[in-house]
Amino acid sequence: MRLGAVRLTELFFEGGGPVSPERYEKIKNHVLGVASLVIQRVRQEGFDLALGSAGTINALADIVARRTGAPSAANQRNPSFRYIDLKDTVQMLCRMTLEERRTVPGMDANRAEIILGGAAIVLTLMEAFGADRMSVSDRGLRDGILLDHLLKEQETREQFESLSVRHRSILQLARSCNYEAEHAENTSRLSLRLFEELHKLKQHEYGDRERELLHYSALTHDIGTFLSHSNHQKHAYYLIRNSDLLGFDDVEIDIIANVALYHRKGLPKKRHVNLAGLDRAERHTINVLAAILRVAEGLDRGHLGQVKDIRLEIAPDPRQFVLVLLSDADCQMEIWGVQNGKDLFEYVFGAPLVVIVESLSGGTPLKRPPVGGKK
Repeated sequence: MRLGAVRLTELFFEGGGPVSPERYEKIKNHVLGVASLVIQRVRQEGFDLALGSAGTINALADIVARRTGAPSAANQRNPSFRYIDLKDTVQMLCRMTLEERRTVPGMDANRAEIILGGAAIVLTLMEAFGADRMSVSDRGLRDGILLDHLLKEQETREQFESLSVRHRSILQLARSCNYEAEHAENTSRLSLRLFEELHKLKQHEYGDRERELLHYSALTHDIGTFLSHSNHQKHAYYLIRNSDLLGFDDVEIDIIANVALYHRKGLPKKRHVNLAGLDRAERHTINVLAAILRVAEGLDRGHLGQVKDIRLEIAPDPRQFVLVLLSDADCQMEIWGVQNGKDLFEYVFGAPLVVIVESLSGGTPLKRPPVGGKK
């Protein structure tokens, strides 16, 4: 469409004085006329989300945020603004001269001349579509051009289309940190199997969302070694928490980062700074997923993929969990890895965890410590 902030500015905003309500209505009517076919199509199809990108919308989001007392749009992972707040902001800007607009908090001084033209488009379309809120992306046309160029390669396009935005974003972070892909995938596979076994035994009621977050935590749990092996779990937390991951809200990022943080040692405590902004339910989710990941990491302690599958049982009197490793290898290192990292699991699920190895070929237990019975 022949609509844009610069075009409308050249058509309607000569001079730098205030803009009357009557004049602004004429501008909005022009937008409605140019966009009428698009408006009609959107009304017929409906929509789930209003999403805006590029400089003018980001500037408007920042101005609205400053006026409403919200964090600056630049400091939010997924900023958004309400139609009613944008309308109030536009009315304020219309009453100002160009020089006054340059001084508005959040305003890019170089964008002050065209901000009303861009705002007229956004405000008019939100009103026409009935969108009460718009989310803001910091991606723009250049990102689309780059993506379009990359996807001309068939193999790249097929891989891109087979993964969600979230999964692609996680893999991009992991690869940029030179992660050990085979170990990460093995740890993820075993984490998800343990998640499923615990659900089967009614030890948690989590579903697809938590399963997905556990998967992403497992893929990124060791990326901190990119900086240093010493305390690499802390580096992993920092990298996840401060990376530009797409498709996640702030709570999901916090959960993934904290699960990676606690995959190695220590018990999560409410007083920990990294948990301060999370509620009780979110902290419990971290406890459960981190307990699972810590055991799964031990199951691939040697990074050799020795454990092909697992089974989890509950033995009574005294109550304890029995983790059966299905493998034709000796798995001494993996047994030690689980025993060394089972403290959080036992704390979260309230019972001891013992490990046995069962042969894949014959079903004969290779390592079976005493299970059950009075002590």
